[in-house]
Amino acid sequence: MLPLALLLAAAAAAAAAPVAAPTAQFDAQCVLASQAAIAGADADKKAVLLSVVTYFSGRLDAELPDSNLLAVLEQAGKSLENQPLGPVMQRCGDFMKQRGATWMSIGEQIQARHESGKTS
Repeated sequence: MLPLALLLAAAAAAAAAPVAAPTAQFDAQCVLASQAAIAGADADKKAVLLSVVTYFSGRLDAELPDSNLLAVLEQAGKSLENQPLGPVMQRCGDFMKQRGATWMSIGEQIQARHESGKTS
């Protein structure tokens, strides 16, 4: 019975994932757009934007070997030339919100299991 429950949980999780995994190009665009937005931001907004830069930089660092990083960043920079950054920032924020919701859900599941005495 337990394997069936795990299979159903995995299927439900897959069905609940409406946004495709972003590419390294997307992550690089988020880094560059956020860095560009820092220039005109107040202190509170700068702190938020720095966390966005850190998040997507970490994703890039995990996704790419150093030898590819420069090329991906240059390509992302070219794709952003003469483009409004608002829509890019919106997509980056939407992705972060979705990931945050996923982590919150996982945390709630762990907490519920802990409270019910189940650890696996």
